[in-house]
Amino acid sequence: MTLPLPVTALVPAGRRPGRDPLAEHFGVSFKAIIPVGGEPMVGRVVRALLATPGIGRVVLLTQEPELLMTHPDLTWLADDPRVGFRTSRESISASVLDAMAALDGDGSPLLLTTADHALLTPAMVASFLTPAVASGADHAVGVGEQATQLAPEPHSPRT
Repeated sequence: MTLPLPVTALVPAGRRPGRDPLAEHFGVSFKAIIPVGGEPMVGRVVRALLATPGIGRVVLLTQEPELLMTHPDLTWLADDPRVGFRTSRESISASVLDAMAALDGDGSPLLLTTADHALLTPAMVASFLTPAVASGADHAVGVGEQATQLAPEPHSPRT
C-alpha cells in the first residue's frame, strides 16, 4: 500500500526526572544512548524508521538536542536532512502534544515510538503502518500478543 503522505515519526529521546539506574549502569547520561549491538539505542531506532518505506522524516524530542547531535556515534543524525530535533517540554505527553501542534500544518500522519525501542525493524513499522493507514482511522495503537512477545525470550521479564 502506498501511504497518502510521508509519515513523520516522533521519537521521545529524553530523560525523566531523577536518576536512571540503567543509564548509570552503562555510564551514560541518559537511556537513549545506551549501546545495543555497538550502537546507541536511539540510532538503531532512527535507522529502522528511515529504512521504512513511507517514513519521510524523524523528529527526536529531547531536552538537550546538542547531546545527541554531538555524540560521536550519532553525529550522522544532525547531517541527515530527514532527521529533526525539538526540545522536549516538561513531560513526554507535553512534548508530543507540542510537536504535534508544530507539525500539524503539513497534514502528514504521525507515528510515535520511543528511543529505547532498540529491536525495532522496518518490517515491524511497515506491518503496523500499512493497516493503520488503510483503516482510515484517526488513531491506531499497536499492541502485541503476549505469546508473540514472549516467544523469542520466554523468561525475560516484560513491563
